[in-house]
Amino acid sequence: MSSDDNDDDSEMAEAAQAAASADDDFFDHEPSKQEKVEMRKANKPPSEWLRLLCKDWATENEDLVDATDDRFLDYKSYLKGLISSQLLVKLSVPPIKDHGDASPSPPPVDFWGILGIEDDFDKSYIVAQVERFCS
Repeated sequence: MSSDDNDDDSEMAEAAQAAASADDDFFDHEPSKQEKVEMRKANKPPSEWLRLLCKDWATENEDLVDATDDRFLDYKSYLKGLISSQLLVKLSVPPIKDHGDASPSPPPVDFWGILGIEDDFDKSYIVAQVERFCS
């Protein structure tokens, strides 16, 4: 067997491993400390967050997912189409109401509605996946 054959075999093995990991669900494994740190630093377009956290839903709703980036860029152009994991959580997860606080809190932003996700069930699913991600 030549060294070229060995190189081809190792490249094929790496490609197969990459393809297998692309098919894995984000939640299929417990992230390492390093992975958690990297995710906290991550800035991604909304479509990438949806594909990462809501893989099956994103596959079924590809047109909606593709449109989220343009809508987000139109909505807040100064963010250049990217959203951090912290802002994703802040905009997706409704605030916990403190019953001892007498001051009225502003209504939460319908972030996913602004991005074109109109179905309440879909919004709830996305929020649940974001909550799962941040826990």
